[in-house]
Amino acid sequence: MTRPSLKTLARATHPNALTFTAAVLAFAMPMHLSAQQEEERPEEDAGQTAEQVEQEQQMLADFGSGLRAFAALLDDTEIDIDELKEMYETAQDAMNPDYEMFIYVDGYEDNQQQQELSGFQDELKELVYNGSMTRDEVLGTWLEVMDLPFFHKFDKDEVPWSERMLDADRTGNLAPIRLRIPDAGDVRILVRPEFLMRDLKYFARELELDDATRAIIETLLRDYVDIYEQRAAELKDAIRAARRSGGRDWMLARATKASDTLARVSETMDWSDLQNRIDQRIEGERRQEWMRNAVDRMEGSLLGIRRSIDQRRAELGRQTGGPPDSTQVLQLAADLQSDRRGMREKLIESMKLVLDEPQQQTLEKVFERFTLEQGRIDARLGGSRINLELAMLEALAGESMNEDTREALDAANAEVLQLIDRWTATRMERERSGLELFVAFQRDDESGIEKLTATLGQRARTELAAALAIRDRLMTGRSELEAMISESHPDVARRFNRVTRDQGFTPQMRRRWCELALAKAASCTDLDEEQRAALEARTSALDEQLEPIRLQAIQTRLQIEPKIAQSGIDRMLGRKGAERIDITEWREPNAQQFRTLDELIESQLEALLAETACLETIPARRGKARP
Repeated sequence: MTRPSLKTLARATHPNALTFTAAVLAFAMPMHLSAQQEEERPEEDAGQTAEQVEQEQQMLADFGSGLRAFAALLDDTEIDIDELKEMYETAQDAMNPDYEMFIYVDGYEDNQQQQELSGFQDELKELVYNGSMTRDEVLGTWLEVMDLPFFHKFDKDEVPWSERMLDADRTGNLAPIRLRIPDAGDVRILVRPEFLMRDLKYFARELELDDATRAIIETLLRDYVDIYEQRAAELKDAIRAARRSGGRDWMLARATKASDTLARVSETMDWSDLQNRIDQRIEGERRQEWMRNAVDRMEGSLLGIRRSIDQRRAELGRQTGGPPDSTQVLQLAADLQSDRRGMREKLIESMKLVLDEPQQQTLEKVFERFTLEQGRIDARLGGSRINLELAMLEALAGESMNEDTREALDAANAEVLQLIDRWTATRMERERSGLELFVAFQRDDESGIEKLTATLGQRARTELAAALAIRDRLMTGRSELEAMISESHPDVARRFNRVTRDQGFTPQMRRRWCELALAKAASCTDLDEEQRAALEARTSALDEQLEPIRLQAIQTRLQIEPKIAQSGIDRMLGRKGAERIDITEWREPNAQQFRTLDELIESQLEALLAETACLETIPARRGKARP
């Protein structure tokens, strides 16, 4: 492993790895990304009023957007871009020093997409730091992956950040983000109970519990959840303490440097001259106006930002005492993992004591369905969210399932259940390995870092293999069941095929613009018979055109996702010979073919509905005005 890659991994596992910095991408991408991340901040200290919190958020947003403009106007001799980066990181830390840890171990479920997006940004920035890509190439990569012209509507964009992320995920553009390797110290699986209090309703319904028995089951479940969450909280607190202590000296030095840089900027920068540079270097009145406002906001925020950084310096300087025993982190994790299965079995045995024999037999099936469903929730690979049983029931549409199909279905689910258990175990082993690496970083043990990084890479590969095994078994089960029923019930087989594709490959099977546009046109009452006949013919032909594109998109996804995941492991290990994944393969498979078909339908509708009111009802295509 090379020294630069060790630095890369150190940065990825550092306390502030999740912050969105003002370097490289901050200057290349819209600065409102930072502001949107700030929308997801945890609750502030009780001593702060809502107005104070809002003022701090606005000040940080002004400072960040100003830095972007500031960097574009500076001469190389005036200030280094890395100094600007550190100023923003320090300001963000000073405004909310616990923000990163909140996302890291407390708020994952709510902030998962924002965290993963930030990690993807860090990876792109690293390519610039080590000279692998230019800023323009990185920006091009970002725009390709995120489909930015649609994803952000700029001035008129009022869609919440979380909704934009969900939309981008639905369009299939986030494979590099979804398939990222979690950072060292990330223990999201280990600290998550297998069952939660919300599952009580499911237990009560499936087991048909009376009120008295339901109350007992509720008590047992609450005891399990409370004990597990208490153990998990101890582990998270230990990680938090080690992380904060390990980063104290580094953060203090960075805050001191940032404060000195801010002082130099405040005292030496000629703001009038900076404003004059806007007219000389920036083209376009709209962009010039934005730059002027951004520089003004930055100048106005400097005093408050500097005060916050100095307060953070004082706070860090008051912290005393040596670092906590980081081996406690490893011991707590090992104990929780070893006790996890026993806690589950104790809950099951306790529940059986208050259930009758039929309910006890049902209980085993209930827990199996829990495991299968959690596996589908956690799945990231295409095809891994297929629910064979639900798909078959939907395809049968009320008809009874024959014995052979039932046996084949049960056999497939039993194998998938074992594979999910194996996958969960490999994920926790990878998390444990990541914690060992995290501890090595706290101790600055370079030789241990290199060895443990290799171990983490091996366990990440094992985890990927386990995930692929689940996907492949589901795909095989899908094919076997479809072949089994195709001769006697061809219609059922076709419905089963369609349902499983919808389940496992939702982005590829989603309704396209061309389908929506034709459906909207067909609902228009201002059509003559000839126009309606033409629309019906066009709609019928469209189904035949979309089918092969969708099938190819699914095949492409099946092939490319393992490569994307493996390339992430290779990058972590610093392998120079890692397979390069083309930018176009990161995006939605067959995106161009779908787009071409949209363009064809758009042109046909424009010709067919010209000079009719129907044309105005057609929805606009992504990034385009209404035809």
